[in-house]
Amino acid sequence: MMHERHYPNHLLICRPPLMGAEVYETQVQEEAEIDLTVFHDNDVAASSAAAFGRSSGLTQVQIQMMATAIYELGNNILIHAGGGTMTIQTVEQAGCKGVRITASDRGPGIADIQRALVDGYTTRPRFSSLGLGLGGVSRLMDEMTIDSTPGKGTCIVATKWGLGTHEPR
Repeated sequence: MMHERHYPNHLLICRPPLMGAEVYETQVQEEAEIDLTVFHDNDVAASSAAAFGRSSGLTQVQIQMMATAIYELGNNILIHAGGGTMTIQTVEQAGCKGVRITASDRGPGIADIQRALVDGYTTRPRFSSLGLGLGGVSRLMDEMTIDSTPGKGTCIVATKWGLGTHEPR
């Protein structure tokens, strides 16, 4: 089961038990910030996240899911905004370790977040994209928030949790 909460220009997607009655404090353990200016920077971000994932107890499958999400988020930043930043953090919450990815830019923003999450939707020219990106990221990661203002930019925060108190996917 997935919970969604909608606010103007903002979407939060969490899978239980994170949206339960209990609220947990999240502690940041390590952090790396990568400026995304060329496509090779996605490799740097994915490598950093893989190292953080291993230290957080993520399985190889979870690390690959996270790397796929990083490439999608990074490509979106480069294609739509011409550059931005990706911050990768190891985090701990309620005894569970994970990796949080924050992808931000000052690009055109996302006018309709709900529509952008629908498989097949793309703003790119016909046949240049499958339109599976943001929806795919939401399925690959355990949590995802999107905060976007048209004309000002987008910030997407996605977390992959390791084995522990949270339900693995």
